[in-house]
Amino acid sequence: MIPSRVTAVARYAFGSAIVVPAWRARVRPTNASCTGSAKGSLYVAGGFGGGGPVENTESFKVSKNKWTKETGMPQGLIWPGSAVYKNVLYCFGGGDQTVQFQGNVYNIVQIYQP
Repeated sequence: MIPSRVTAVARYAFGSAIVVPAWRARVRPTNASCTGSAKGSLYVAGGFGGGGPVENTESFKVSKNKWTKETGMPQGLIWPGSAVYKNVLYCFGGGDQTVQFQGNVYNIVQIYQP
């Protein structure tokens, strides 16, 4: 059984686990998002938000354990590819349906520059 709320994160170093406090919950949880790390923050853009693709972009500052809402994507997509280059988040393609090989697939690149 998977718990509905994570209360701790285990970090492993040389075979021993150190338990650290859990990260704070996101503003609007999604999955199948464009993700990457830049300038000391984790960025999560787009993805599936329960009813379809969402445009949200959020950043998580580990040192402050805080999520911040950022400027949203021009086009909300599910399952985009992602990469970070020179502190810029690139989101490649994606679709608008959760079922594989159904719906529209987009041949676009969306760029987020923190």
